[in-house]
Amino acid sequence: SCTPDNGDLDDRFDVTIAGTNFTATPTVSYNYTKIRVRGVTYISSTTLVVDTKIRSDAVPGSYNVTVTNPDTSSGTLLNGFTVNGPSTPTVTLCSPNNANKNTTLNVTLTGTDFEATPTVDFGAKIIINSVTYISSTTLTVNIKVRKNAASGSRDITVTNPDSGSATLLNGFTVN
Repeated sequence: SCTPDNGDLDDRFDVTIAGTNFTATPTVSYNYTKIRVRGVTYISSTTLVVDTKIRSDAVPGSYNVTVTNPDTSSGTLLNGFTVNGPSTPTVTLCSPNNANKNTTLNVTLTGTDFEATPTVDFGAKIIINSVTYISSTTLTVNIKVRKNAASGSRDITVTNPDSGSATLLNGFTVN
């Protein structure tokens, strides 16, 4: 078994492999070149720790994990590791949800599955000065509504670093 048995795009972490008959200098491979093994630490004949890197351009899905001992004996865990796809955030609320032209203010976006460094877009003539990640459900966005911004409703789009995105339709109004 693998623990964890899944990982996110552009992430690096240790995977512990549990099995039997491991020897001191095995190799480990995933049957996908965009999941890279950076190193293998032999713990015991039943445990290995694998420094694993998933590239940002990896295709989400399940992949085999193979351990090969120096004597070429090997074992494969079919579909033993999964590359997760982009998270899909939601945006449910913007507060405050309106502002006058030529105003700079902080707005709080509420939703789900926000990641640490998202981008936010309020449309033309609204400048995003900063985005502060508070939690996976809250972002604080400092915006500047330019004096020449068109009045009316705007959609708000949040895009996570892994490209998952969500839009709150008519979530903000320029007065």
